[in-house]
Amino acid sequence: MSEPRPRLPGPAPLEMPEQRFDGPPPPERAPEPFDGAIGSGADTFARRALLVLLTLVLALAASTTLKESVLTDGLTISDMLLLTVFFPLFALLAFGFINTVVGYIVLATGLHPGFTPMPRWSEPLKGRTAILMPVHNEDIGEVCGRLAHMAEALARTGSCGAFDFFILSDSAAENEAAEVAAWQALAERSECAIYYRRRIENVGRKPGNIADWLRTHGAAYDYMLMLDADSLMGGDTIVGMTQIMDRRPSVALLQTVPQVIGASTLFQRWMQYSSRIYGPAATAGLVWWSGAEATFWGHNALIRVRAFADSCGLPVLPGAPPFGGTIMSHDVVEAALLRRRGWRVHMVMTEETFEEYPPTLIDAGVRDRRWAQGNLQHLQLLGASGFHWVNRLQLLLGAAGYLASPCGCC
Repeated sequence: MSEPRPRLPGPAPLEMPEQRFDGPPPPERAPEPFDGAIGSGADTFARRALLVLLTLVLALAASTTLKESVLTDGLTISDMLLLTVFFPLFALLAFGFINTVVGYIVLATGLHPGFTPMPRWSEPLKGRTAILMPVHNEDIGEVCGRLAHMAEALARTGSCGAFDFFILSDSAAENEAAEVAAWQALAERSECAIYYRRRIENVGRKPGNIADWLRTHGAAYDYMLMLDADSLMGGDTIVGMTQIMDRRPSVALLQTVPQVIGASTLFQRWMQYSSRIYGPAATAGLVWWSGAEATFWGHNALIRVRAFADSCGLPVLPGAPPFGGTIMSHDVVEAALLRRRGWRVHMVMTEETFEEYPPTLIDAGVRDRRWAQGNLQHLQLLGASGFHWVNRLQLLLGAAGYLASPCGCC
């Protein structure tokens, strides 16, 4: 009779200090990128300048047209308020429009190949990678089905020994028995090591869950692949991303662009269809100008463990919600914190990276409301010390996008 699989490996603690947003920025620790580093084009600044210039031109043209219209019967206080609000909101729309147009152009002309297979090299993997699947009262059968698919895909690459899976549960106590049973069944039949841990207290939501794992097991791994409970990735993609990190010591985070799959309701099918239509152009535009200051979406991303632990310990913001408390939209802030220490954050358009969409409009609205609170918190981080101006722009765009949406009036 075989020995039961251990729930967790031995402890490998790693310090994760809490970061400060005021005072002098911490010293940069990231190694300097070498020639040929991804995203190192000398024209990155020119691309960003062109994007900002075109945005301002469109916003000024629209504002001028509106001003001429409202001045026909004299300028009133309400007209002045309208013009004051109109310019930034139209600039937000213009920015997204130009970003997508640029993406369409680079795809149509072949300047960007679009979604392509992740490159692979013949050399063996140098680092060990933990694949983290945080769960919070999800259907554990579906979660383990996705993990089984990824473990089998990695086994086909012959790289199982370099990857360990962790189910990091923040679920309620009544769900633990079902989760343990599903984990045991999966672990017994998998060639890759699969572990399970449930926190008794859900402190700090998902960032707290990841921080707890880092402080107890992070030192044993070089990289961590961050997933959501609905994430799915191919084995060749995971191995290829790890090889890129092995070859690029200045890169701390590789964010993939997940495609929406698994639609069953009419709402999901509509969102899946729309993401396939406009998603590639919008993403190609984002990749075109973001360079080493790409954003982080919190899942389907490979992260350098020690860089993240050194840079991304999140404090609790002062004050009451919605502006204070636990940082809700943590991913954009974590990308900014990594870049603050000199690490490079890149986005890659690659195949075999997927996620699912909320099944109903109500479910999507609940998620967006949570994101909206997180985006409002970003307003008090705009002045954080040491942030790159592109990261500040990303924080501002998120907050402005909320204020401009119908949800912002609720």
